[in-house]
Amino acid sequence: MTDTNRLVHSKNLPCFEETLWEWVHLCERDARLEEWKDAPWWYNETTSVSVFAGAIWRTGGTALSDFATKRFDVESPERKETDKSRHGRCDLYFRSGGEEYYAEAKQVWSPFGLQADTHKAKEMINANFIRANSQLDRLDEVETETKIALVFIAPYISTSYLNQADRLLEKWKQALREMEYDALAWTFPLETRQLEDKGRDRYFPGVALMIREFKQQHTI
Repeated sequence: MTDTNRLVHSKNLPCFEETLWEWVHLCERDARLEEWKDAPWWYNETTSVSVFAGAIWRTGGTALSDFATKRFDVESPERKETDKSRHGRCDLYFRSGGEEYYAEAKQVWSPFGLQADTHKAKEMINANFIRANSQLDRLDEVETETKIALVFIAPYISTSYLNQADRLLEKWKQALREMEYDALAWTFPLETRQLEDKGRDRYFPGVALMIREFKQQHTI
């Protein structure tokens, strides 16, 4: 039987296969150590990047997050030769498999209830890739290294839809599979299917990570 609760599809980035599996295991390990009452995908972009950086270190790479760098104020099509870069920050730099990477990350909260629109979910994810791409495009002094965009996606559902959550989650996963990506991974442990934010009456069953190499434009 296929385990749809876990997925690693390294697709165009096979060198990330081991790291993505380690990322899956670290997400699950953290939730297990919290007795399934807390999980790293409950938090923010910085937390998500830290878990991915940990996976890089644990699979033989090195990683530095939120480091100082230089950026241009405008993207390359509008940039002039006289434009100068200024000090800024980049979410992640890492070495893996003999290659160097610069990465910008975003975090998306994606509803998957009965009223949720999978097309809107795709639009939201793509919008965050566009934002990450813009930041990557404005990095200065990055020539030979590969630039990648990371979007961490934490789906949620109202507690009132609990009896339909598994079916609706599969529909949401299928929408992600249909998107453009260079690598995709996710984990939805059975133990966190009812991980509830009691203040907002929502369940957060797991997390997905979608990766795209930097390009000028992406389509849905």
